[in-house]
Amino acid sequence: MRVSTPISLMAVALMLGSCAGEPPSGGHSVSTEPVPDAPVSDVFDPGMRTVDGGTLDTSTVTGPVVLWFWAPWCVICRAEAPHMAELNAELVASESTVTFVGVAGRGDLSGMQGFVADTGVESMNHIADVEGVLWSQFGIISQPALVFISADGDVDVVNGVLGQDQIRDTIDTLEGA
Repeated sequence: MRVSTPISLMAVALMLGSCAGEPPSGGHSVSTEPVPDAPVSDVFDPGMRTVDGGTLDTSTVTGPVVLWFWAPWCVICRAEAPHMAELNAELVASESTVTFVGVAGRGDLSGMQGFVADTGVESMNHIADVEGVLWSQFGIISQPALVFISADGDVDVVNGVLGQDQIRDTIDTLEGA
């Protein structure tokens, strides 16, 4: 059976966009979008809820930050979760000044909690951004996505998947800044 090219291309686009939220992004290509720079201290509101039911201790987030945006039903996020846990463990072990924070959205709290338990990312802080405040603040249109914030407040948003080596290189740059 022969499948026509337009149908094949549409099927591939749908597969790639399986974790995209509204509005459809047309896939998971990596794109950097400018957002206003903001000091790290301005990113988090005191009392911001975490997936485990606590609140984020904003006093521990003083230096550069990597925000990993994920959704509990996103299969790509689920696949990259072990890599994010590994990167976070490396940062903690090396006593890095960079803080790694997960930002869960586009789902309910129980789904977010299930994702954390299922994927081995319990050692990280995860904000329960149920209302999408941080997602909107940084213009996140699909997941997974990463936001890198330097200690000076320079912001770099990547909507899409980024490899571990690319993330490590960016973290090294954040540490050196």
